[in-house]
This record gives sequence, C-alpha cells and structure tokens, in this order.
Amino acid sequence: MTFNRKLATMTLAAAFLTAGSVSAASAATTAAVPGDVYTASGYASLDGTNYKVVASLTLPAGKYLINGVGNSLNQQAASAVVSCNMYDDHNMYLTSGTATLPAPSLIGTSSYASTPFLTTANLAAGGRVRVECIVGNAVSGIQENLRLTALTVGDINSVQ
Repeated sequence: MTFNRKLATMTLAAAFLTAGSVSAASAATTAAVPGDVYTASGYASLDGTNYKVVASLTLPAGKYLINGVGNSLNQQAASAVVSCNMYDDHNMYLTSGTATLPAPSLIGTSSYASTPFLTTANLAAGGRVRVECIVGNAVSGIQENLRLTALTVGDINSVQ
C-alpha cells in the first residue's frame, strides 16, 4: 500500500509539472499560462559610472509575480552601496532594491549583501523585464549576481 501511495504522489507531481512548466528565459510568441515559471540569472562587475544590466527575462504576454535576489560581493578597500532598478521594455519602473556593503577590512577579506525584489507586471504584449545596477559611491569592482523568477498568475488585484 505504501508503494502505491508513493507512486500516486509521484504521478500527481508529474501531472502538476506538466500543467505548469518551468522555462529558461526565452522569447515566446503566445500568451503565458497561469502556473508557468520563467527564470534567468546574470552577473556583472559594477562601478559608479553607468548602470549595467545584470539580469533580464523575456516573457510572453501575461500577468506575472516577479521576484528575485541579487547578491553583491565587495572585495575593495572601501564600503559600497549597490542600487538596482527593475524596468520593463517601455522603461516603466517596476521596483528597486539597495544593498550596503561594509569595507571588507572591517569584517575580513570580503563583505556580502543581498538585494531582494518583488513586484507584479501586466505585460499585454509580452517583452523583457530587466534589472540594472550601479555602485552609488564610485567604488569599482563590486560583483553582482542576480536571479529573477516570474510566475504567471491569473489576475493582479489591487486591494486598498
């Protein structure tokens, strides 16, 4: 009996994974199905001169709950502040995050900080969502790794 329950559980899990699929970030021409998940990651070495795109997702038309996390690494002599902004293809601001990294000499040879992101987006025609980051106090050589995940949802409701 235990074996049959495990088999039934695995069959149910396989059915769920088939209904809601996980995809690497790729351009799609059809509307997304609620439950589909899209994911991408990126890396950049940041400085204080220009924003750099660290990660982006190309998504089909649909409504999304988008989350992500950036991990910043400071191995420079000074403290640093990393600022990141998320935009859609029309340069519409979606959300932002900031991380403060102490000077590594204060705590060891390097310091780390995380930057979380959480937002919704209604992409009527599909398109790309990107995260751009910069170091605010002109410290060069800050490393940023970022992962984005977009979950398609049935609807986005504003509650007041």
